[in-house]
Amino acid sequence: MSDPTGTLPGTEIGPLNADRVEILRNQKAIAKGVGALGMSVALWKRDVFANGERSLPACQHTHAISTCLHGGGEARLFADGRQRFHGQLAPDSTAILRAGDASRAVTSTAWGENMHFYLPDKLLQESAVDEFGHSAQVELLPSELRLDSTIAKLGRIVAQEIRTPSGGSRMMLDSVSLAMVVHV
Repeated sequence: MSDPTGTLPGTEIGPLNADRVEILRNQKAIAKGVGALGMSVALWKRDVFANGERSLPACQHTHAISTCLHGGGEARLFADGRQRFHGQLAPDSTAILRAGDASRAVTSTAWGENMHFYLPDKLLQESAVDEFGHSAQVELLPSELRLDSTIAKLGRIVAQEIRTPSGGSRMMLDSVSLAMVVHV
């Protein structure tokens, strides 16, 4: 079986997180944080640019959720080689990349700030056991890029929290983690 991510760095076993994405993209996040439950977050800023391309390798352990806090542009989003979206980005535009999916975003134009949530699949599965009382596996369904004001609101709360000099409280990030799990 061939590796759909090729030889991208970061495809080895291990969680996807803000630090790994900084290395892969050779770009520093504006702010980042991690909660005690394992979810990490990163706030990214895009100045006006044209014709950019960004990829994330497949990670079996982590779901990546990206939401536009403000700004916009035009982009195409691919997951595992299939186009999932082509059109205008706007505030609250949200994409969910399931654990195990490799993504590529081709941006014609873009500006603004994005929040990325790196949600461990382990947290999703453990929360399902806590909620439903048995060990059934929960799977996120693939989705188009869509407007999701709930995820964007969570992103704005986290952005404000992690911009503080202490990098955000773990309790706040854990509360958002649980809200994210319930929402997705």
